[in-house]
Amino acid sequence: MEQKYPDDELRFVRHSDEIQDIMTKIPSGVVRWGMTLFLLVFILIFALAAFIRYPDVITTTLKISPASQNGAVSGVAIIPQNALSRVTARQIVIISVKRYPFEQYGVLKGEIGSVSGTLDEQNNYSAVVLIRSDVTSSGMKILLQPGMLADAKVVTRDESLLKRLLARVF
Repeated sequence: MEQKYPDDELRFVRHSDEIQDIMTKIPSGVVRWGMTLFLLVFILIFALAAFIRYPDVITTTLKISPASQNGAVSGVAIIPQNALSRVTARQIVIISVKRYPFEQYGVLKGEIGSVSGTLDEQNNYSAVVLIRSDVTSSGMKILLQPGMLADAKVVTRDESLLKRLLARVF
């Protein structure tokens, strides 16, 4: 024998067709504005990806060399074998001297002067890095001395995020 509960009759109440339409249909204005908003957000993300730069860098160690006769400061960077094909002359190098924390002093800019074609004792190549100035990105002047060590980031590719994403797709 089946028990009947008092709210069973209320569960299966059928509303009129007009009320049923209001409860089941999403208003077209909401759909239209939702699609428009979604499209605008997508276009905004797409546009930002076209302007955001995403460089490809090789991180290495740099040893400051004695200044040349004309006063130009340079250094020697160690280039691993697997990165040699991506490093060429005139590429930008971002240098953070270990003696001067980059958070406080900023970084120096330089460029690759030349890349050696012979291996050293540790099976690495070397590249001469020409340091443009002793004034950092924070505007502070630092004293570069021969033998100082620095972290160097060689920028091998500087492309937008959109270009990198599209290069993988197409």
